[in-house]
Amino acid sequence: MKLQILGKVRLALTPSEPQWANVPLYVTARGLTTSPMASAGVIFQADVDLIDHQVVIQTARGDIRRLANGDWFVRGHVAVTDLHDYGLELPVDTDAYNSVGGFVFAELGRLPRRGDTVSADGFSIRVESVRENRIEAVRIRHRDGDGQPSAAGAER
Repeated sequence: MKLQILGKVRLALTPSEPQWANVPLYVTARGLTTSPMASAGVIFQADVDLIDHQVVIQTARGDIRRLANGDWFVRGHVAVTDLHDYGLELPVDTDAYNSVGGFVFAELGRLPRRGDTVSADGFSIRVESVRENRIEAVRIRHRDGDGQPSAAGAER
């Protein structure tokens, strides 16, 4: 059903082409994706993650996003201090790092791999995407009092 909805969105937002060439979804390592589309001045794409059973919509300006389950999706280049506006307080060591990716790298002490997880100040930070030696994206989850990840997450 989700794929059918994405097809309808592509149909509505892209110029018509012969034989419906404007509505395909493209195969990725984790599922399917649209190509970038524009609506109301915002460029976005929708990714269907068949492994984690999620639909993730990414915008050209979406460096920090709240997911439906309460987790936060954060691009690796985002400054650690920018997270404070969202109630995400991570330790700041400006001499060693200033970005979320730099923080995770410093905590791991090695090149990160997808799926690596670090904990800090009540949060679990999981590496979602890595390109070469750079963290592209992480998922931040608030941990409840017993140290287990909380589905509720941190509120803004």
